[in-house]
Amino acid sequence: MAKKKDKKKSSQQQFLSPEAFLRQRMRSLPIGKCYINDMVDASGLCHIIVTREHTGGRVSAGMFLVDMWCTGVREAFYRLRIEPEELDELMFRDHDLIDFREISYEEAHNRIYGAIAFAEEAGLKPDKSFQTAQYLLEEDTDDVPLMEFEFGKDGEYFLVCESQLEASRYLPTLRRTLGEDGFKYIVGLLDDDDDDDDDDGDDDGRVLISDSPVTVADLVGCMDISEVQNCADVLGIDLDEEQPEDAQLQAYAEAVVKHPELVLDHVSEEDLERLHELCDIPDWGDYLPYFDSGTDSLLVDYGLAEQGWKEDSTLYAVHVAADFLKAAKPLIADYMKKEKPGLKLRYVVEMVTDGLANLYGMVTRRQVADYIKKHILTIPSDYADDIFDDAWANSMLIDKMVQPVLDYDPAKGKLQKENVVFMSRYGWSDVRMQQHIINKMGRHVSEYRSFTLDEVADAARGGVPLITNARQADLERFLTDVLGHNEMLVMVICHNLWYYQQHIGDPVYEADKTPDAFFKEMVLGKHGGQLTETQKDEGMRLLYDYLDHMPQWVMKGFSRI
Repeated sequence: MAKKKDKKKSSQQQFLSPEAFLRQRMRSLPIGKCYINDMVDASGLCHIIVTREHTGGRVSAGMFLVDMWCTGVREAFYRLRIEPEELDELMFRDHDLIDFREISYEEAHNRIYGAIAFAEEAGLKPDKSFQTAQYLLEEDTDDVPLMEFEFGKDGEYFLVCESQLEASRYLPTLRRTLGEDGFKYIVGLLDDDDDDDDDDGDDDGRVLISDSPVTVADLVGCMDISEVQNCADVLGIDLDEEQPEDAQLQAYAEAVVKHPELVLDHVSEEDLERLHELCDIPDWGDYLPYFDSGTDSLLVDYGLAEQGWKEDSTLYAVHVAADFLKAAKPLIADYMKKEKPGLKLRYVVEMVTDGLANLYGMVTRRQVADYIKKHILTIPSDYADDIFDDAWANSMLIDKMVQPVLDYDPAKGKLQKENVVFMSRYGWSDVRMQQHIINKMGRHVSEYRSFTLDEVADAARGGVPLITNARQADLERFLTDVLGHNEMLVMVICHNLWYYQQHIGDPVYEADKTPDAFFKEMVLGKHGGQLTETQKDEGMRLLYDYLDHMPQWVMKGFSRI
């Protein structure tokens, strides 16, 4: 009997958790093929894939996002015991714009560990995800032949980030370690021929917009032809795709200026109101100020505006193409008064989709249609489906929310519409992880909070969604009565608190990117010695009470109220 128990115990010990398998056995497997993409010249970033071979033909793969110019390993993940076809899918489906080429393991190893060493000299450590994924690599010892690679851009630390928010993750450490003059940074990707004097950003790394008027042709000329063709399809503009690309871009630009009503029928209601406001305040010229950078204006997506910072100004704005604005101005006032039942209904569907996605993190087509049926119109379910599909067919806003990892292509109909998931535009950079976390945590919730139409509308508020919270009034009184903030700033603060709360656990954000850290530094900290310790304590008490009642994506909208 003792022998049988020992045998059973020995058999059970063969099964390891993925993390234990990585740490204990991965390095005993032979190294397989390794790959790298060719993006380094454009951004300093490259994806590197290292595989290990299992008996039977399967492989385990580690993918490392490596910044050769500044930060080292920004992200890493792995897949265990996958078929070779799954590796192909991992490389070419999720990264269809990235061309991989095979490299030696020695090159992969030296690029990864060389970038880590370069970053550590600036005080930056690899992303936490590297702690586990590193076991796909050999130990960094003299057994791996040394290869020399150039790190930094032109010999300097150069940080490239997609947003100012992302840049703020690294800047405090870089300034503390290297000093203000020890590095450079920019928000937005560099072109291959960019240099330090490029006009795409100033010394603070801000993406700048033009100080002089721009035309639709100027802006459309910077777009990819596929983007323009998609815009033309949504707007109902016929482009001859047999013509050269330049001719198609010119035809699109001429069409939207000649027929601005096509655009006015398709932009969001929020953009329409902004254009109306712009016409009423001539001093603003072609700029829409106070536009929040969390989401892009649809005018930008259609090639009718650019978005960024005005030079020598703290103003973040949308800069509308002068020729489009001139053509649209005579129509906007009457257009807003005009009865447009179909268009108004589309705006409502956009609002419901956007609001529910912001509250729940992600929503299905069925959930949106059910909400329309129950809260908008008393109608049969099939009719609600038709309303949603009609709105979706004419809405770039809803298109922007389609879960990208599902590879949905409206033109080719590759995916059943019933399986489409719409994600919040304020979601994680890794949408797979966001969906996984929402599904995983949501299983443990026994009840879900429902939201009224007013709450959904507030959550869909363009630029600064106002997420409903039972303790909001108490926090707002503190922000206005004690700190003296106006209504707009209070709204922005509440939005940022919600945004950071949703991203707790997102590997892109460090521990200091939390709502309480933001509140201490950017809200209470801005008032310095003007607040007493009692007032500071009261502010933090109200904050934590507010956060305790915040609807959570990971709990599908559930809060403690």
